[in-house]
Amino acid sequence: MGLLKRLVMGRWLARWLLRGSPLSVGLKLGGVALWGVWRWRRDERRRRQEQREKEIDADYEVVPPGRLETGPPRNPGEGPGYGRDNASRKHRESIRSDPREETP
Repeated sequence: MGLLKRLVMGRWLARWLLRGSPLSVGLKLGGVALWGVWRWRRDERRRRQEQREKEIDADYEVVPPGRLETGPPRNPGEGPGYGRDNASRKHRESIRSDPREETP
């Protein structure tokens, strides 16, 4: 049914557009073109808004490979900036616990 409706409506639209004086045909075609541009811009605006809603705000910068100098990790198996050697003195001390303070 959709194809038949499109054919009938398309035929009617084509006949309506081409009926009348050259000035009226030009005005009709211009109106249809303006309507098409308005509709296209509306759809693009909606698509961009939907895309913006899916984006995640990032608090970091993507750096291309080779721009940062990285050396071997300080401790085997750990990345730079992690590990016991990078901890402050306060955190290096072992935590003393009192067995009397523990709850059963």
